[in-house]
Amino acid sequence: MTHKISVLVKADVGRDTIDLYVSGCLNSETANVLAAQISRARALDPAAPILVDLTGTQHVDPTALAQLRATVDATVVDFARKHLVDVRFVGPSGKESCAAATDAATLPLAAS
Repeated sequence: MTHKISVLVKADVGRDTIDLYVSGCLNSETANVLAAQISRARALDPAAPILVDLTGTQHVDPTALAQLRATVDATVVDFARKHLVDVRFVGPSGKESCAAATDAATLPLAAS
């Protein structure tokens, strides 16, 4: 089963943060996609803190989340202002079972 991720970026004028709302499955494959979206959000305003909201996800692989945090932490230096840009994750730290995989597993087999 292919896991998918969807990211909505909210960067309103006058707000101090850039929000990323994530849905779908966060695993080792989709973590790279989310890391790229965080980088793109950072480019909108390098000094703005970023909030990654994972409450809408179906599945969060704890290993992939740790990998994502390490990747983000390694690239948070804002060289123009010489300080760390805050990236905060909210929502589940891990959901062991994938709802998408569970749904696919319960589908009836086609009769032959």
